[in-house]
Amino acid sequence: MAKDQEKEVTVESLQAELAEKKAEILEATTIIEAQGKTITELEAKVASLEKSPAQFPVITVGGKRYEVQVKSFQLGKEVITVDELLADEELQHKAVEKGFGFLVEIAE
Repeated sequence: MAKDQEKEVTVESLQAELAEKKAEILEATTIIEAQGKTITELEAKVASLEKSPAQFPVITVGGKRYEVQVKSFQLGKEVITVDELLADEELQHKAVEKGFGFLVEIAE
């Protein structure tokens, strides 16, 4: 009878392990399906971005919005990057006052 009990315990433990593995597989399948959906959405977004021209950063000065259509520019002897311009409101006002051609007003 001891052998029968050992066999039942082994079968029960195997059944419990099988149930755990099934739960793990179900969880992994759910994650994989979500990742597949994300990949599909991102591929569509990439395709859309490849078809349309790149957008420029926008600054707002005096209630007007301007596209900054340059990566860097010279102000006096200093070279200014777009990131520096975007971070500095005073510099934005100066650039608009000087009427730089790379600042294109956005018609609303």
